[in-house]
Amino acid sequence: MPCACIGDTYFDQQDYEKALYWYLQVMYNQGPDAEILHIIGVCHFNLNHFIKAQYYFKRATQQDANHAEAWFRLGVAEFELKQNEKALAAFKRTLQLNDNNREVIFALAMLNNLMERPAEAIEYCLQYLQQDPQNKKIWLLLSGIYFEEAYYEEAVTVILRALEFFGDDAEINYMGFCYLHYQGLNAQAQALLEKALQIDPSQYEMIYKILPNLHFHSEIQKLINTYL
Repeated sequence: MPCACIGDTYFDQQDYEKALYWYLQVMYNQGPDAEILHIIGVCHFNLNHFIKAQYYFKRATQQDANHAEAWFRLGVAEFELKQNEKALAAFKRTLQLNDNNREVIFALAMLNNLMERPAEAIEYCLQYLQQDPQNKKIWLLLSGIYFEEAYYEEAVTVILRALEFFGDDAEINYMGFCYLHYQGLNAQAQALLEKALQIDPSQYEMIYKILPNLHFHSEIQKLINTYL
């Protein structure tokens, strides 16, 4: 059986150490083409060898500058290594090669937010939502950025739109309560809090991360206690 086939068998079994051994044999025998460098990088990444993974993904992109998956995985490895600027560049290159890749658009939104670049993060969130509004995480990310940046009306607008897709999701309802309550929309906010508590009362403490002063709001505490 050829080395690559043996490597594939172990890879499918998630035995990445053995897969790595056989893929390396392929590289030594046949030369380092982009695909074998990429799969060696994947093995190293799955073994948490992020520096080695970065090395092989980078070599794969050098062999084939249009290998979108290698660019994306290079960005993920560099993110794990806290090399955020390099990760950002790799993700942007991936998007140049495949502008409909929702996974990389989401990664760019998350990374820009982590790097405190809210305008760029918002842009990528909106780009993602144009393609797929069925991702709860992107709605939470976008509304959270707006709220953190004091765009309170926008945060409310986004979370209400999210409720059209995730009306029975506890987290969305809890966040909706927070944003509406902060804006003084108390009746609507209370209705969302009640629904959230009905869906999953165990998650109620997340509201204190957004609005710590709710600890001292007797009406809200009374409502929460009725569901505990």
